[in-house]
Amino acid sequence: MDAKRDNKKFCNYTYILRCADGTLYTGWTNDLPRRVQTHNDGTGGRYTRSRLPVELVYYEEYKDKQQAQRREYAIKRLSREDKERLIDNRDNAPRLFFEYGDKETEYLKRKDKRLGEAIDRIGHIYREVDGDLFSSVVHSIIAQQISSAALKTIWMRLTDKLGSMSPEAICAVSREEIQSSGISFRKADYIKELSERIKSGDLDVNALRTMPDKELIGNLSALKGIGVWTAEMLMIFCLQRPDVVSFGDLAIHRGMRMLYHHRKIDRKLFDKYARRYSPYGSVASLYLWAIAGGAIPEMRDLALGKKGM
Repeated sequence: MDAKRDNKKFCNYTYILRCADGTLYTGWTNDLPRRVQTHNDGTGGRYTRSRLPVELVYYEEYKDKQQAQRREYAIKRLSREDKERLIDNRDNAPRLFFEYGDKETEYLKRKDKRLGEAIDRIGHIYREVDGDLFSSVVHSIIAQQISSAALKTIWMRLTDKLGSMSPEAICAVSREEIQSSGISFRKADYIKELSERIKSGDLDVNALRTMPDKELIGNLSALKGIGVWTAEMLMIFCLQRPDVVSFGDLAIHRGMRMLYHHRKIDRKLFDKYARRYSPYGSVASLYLWAIAGGAIPEMRDLALGKKGM
């Protein structure tokens, strides 16, 4: 697979290499032909150095460096199956964003005039999802109580070490090797135990996908390192469940306060809005998060008082 660069249009690439042992390596670069050459020279990275030769099997072009780096991060979170799907057919690449359309937004507009106006102002929201439940659970465990920048660094170190994010890959390394990526031993133990349960058959990840929402939350939150809020986020950003509005999410509360001009959202008020959004609560959540993040500048959070005004 050849890559010819047009410096006037693109100068950043996200790429996938197939190593001699069949494993896949994902990276980004601003000079793809040279990068592939350095990998095959043995100077391109520790992971590929012992798996030569490598073959370029997939790449995407970007004008912006940050876009290429974000895409590298997203591809590294994909399962081996989804990476192979990318390689086999770019036109049938896995869908990486939460899926919704006019049916959901028109319903919400009919049910809630204020939310409907916000939807029109904000437009379609593209939020990345990861269809691999195991990868998503591991990612959620690592993400707890650390910054986004630290999470990205740790995740890339760990995936570079493992080659692929799978229970088998985790079980093949020690807790010390996992911890050396930058996480605590407690998180490393959670990840090891999860992987060992799946590998042994004690935990059936595929069975979780078919469970009703309440049962799914109970089973996910029973895993070490996973609470109710994390389970709800997995339901949206991995399983794409359509009707999730998290009472434990502070940004959802903030979005509701800003949209409806409340100083406080108690459980009764929260449940009233959640019922109004149903059965498309997850789409409403996307817009409440956007509002909380300042997508509509004139909206203010009354809970902040005069200082926040």
